[in-house]
Amino acid sequence: MFEVGRAAVRKYQGKSFECLFLGATTSQNLAKSVKSAGLALDLV
Repeated sequence: MFEVGRAAVRKYQGKSFECLFLGATTSQNLAKSVKSAGLALDLV
């Protein structure tokens, strides 16, 4: 039972790290696109 819990925790930690990484990448891309949109609006 304890081993199963440990495996679940390890799996969850891997997942959350992956989500954090993806979230960071997404927010960077979002910031870039917002900046680009802002520049485009300035040009209009």
